[in-house]
Amino acid sequence: MHEAAGQLIASPADAALRAAYFAALAHFGASRSGLGHALLPELGHPLAFRCATPDVAAIARCFRDGFASFPLRCEPRRILVLGAGGGYLTVALARRFPEAQLAAVEPLAPLLRLLLQNTAPYPRIRVVPAAVWHSASRIGPMREDAAGWSARFTDRLPLEARRLRAHTVASLLELVGWAGADLVVADFHAAAETLLAAPRPSWVAGLDALAIVRHAEPFGEQPAVLDPALLEDTPFGEGAFRVTTHSIERHAPIDVAERLVPRHLPVPGPRRLALIQEEPGVAPLVLAGVLREPWGFFLTGEGGFQLHPPAPGGVARAVFPRTLAGQTRLETGLAHAGPAGERIRFTASLETEAGETIATETRTLAPGGSARLVLGFPPAHGPHRAVLATAMEEGAASNAYGWGRFLGPVLA
Repeated sequence: MHEAAGQLIASPADAALRAAYFAALAHFGASRSGLGHALLPELGHPLAFRCATPDVAAIARCFRDGFASFPLRCEPRRILVLGAGGGYLTVALARRFPEAQLAAVEPLAPLLRLLLQNTAPYPRIRVVPAAVWHSASRIGPMREDAAGWSARFTDRLPLEARRLRAHTVASLLELVGWAGADLVVADFHAAAETLLAAPRPSWVAGLDALAIVRHAEPFGEQPAVLDPALLEDTPFGEGAFRVTTHSIERHAPIDVAERLVPRHLPVPGPRRLALIQEEPGVAPLVLAGVLREPWGFFLTGEGGFQLHPPAPGGVARAVFPRTLAGQTRLETGLAHAGPAGERIRFTASLETEAGETIATETRTLAPGGSARLVLGFPPAHGPHRAVLATAMEEGAASNAYGWGRFLGPVLA
């Protein structure tokens, strides 16, 4: 399995190597017990799974079979994943929508442990240890598979057996502090019946899309055919979505109800590229003229970093080689965080790969000062270099307390 992983990482676009790796992964997972890890080149971090469970099949479904790539008109900004399991679909959705915030909801303890581990590298994903139900209640497992992969819940048990606090979608949104969600993905048994018990739940009004997953159940049951009356307004019943404003499309095994005109359409133009990458994966960075002391360069969190200017007359540079696809500006916050000292000169530039300067902008800040710098340039394509630099103002006597910081620099 490790040999197949190494070959795939060396040639990530090779379909045959990808198929061989997933075959090796399936054999490994089926022939062992305990915790294993999948290594996929597009993630930059391992995915934990439990051997001898459906976990490996779920990974293959998401990262080999394109399970998270069902068609959508919208570009969701807030995604609620109900029945998140080990987090594989949640991670795939986070990669598909890099600007979105996600909340992953899972009540089962074995899966919750995996979910926390697999989503930990993503600051945009919040894990909610809870169950979703058609009303606020306390519920308990009516039937649960041995792997802790799936369960049937009920609120018709003695009180002492109903150990889980169940939320409605509306109360889950309130719990995570959202006014609403743009996309709700439900991946659990009888999701439509649970979520759409009322004719038109209040949380549906703010949705762009609802995706309901139907897949083979571990108890040997066949996936139920979704009753259209739960979704659509028809002459025979009042569903959750009006046929005049929504479409219902079935992309087996996912049913998607979506607004015909979404509130959040895909943003035209290039995506924002954060220069300091906080999510999984690596991106190149070159430092020049930077002090060797610990305070010379370090990350400050929230995508920022300190670049302490050297002694007067010198320049410290952080160079970010990036491949651009039509970006037209470099944006960054600036801060002189030193409690004293002299003024710092901040410079932002965009260069070609050959070193030719396309655009440059400079700001000077006194101790305690802050500013926003926006550097504009013609649409850029292909390899370029974003250069952020600090230096003491001309005539400064010392670089003491030269705490120059760039806050959340992005190409957009």
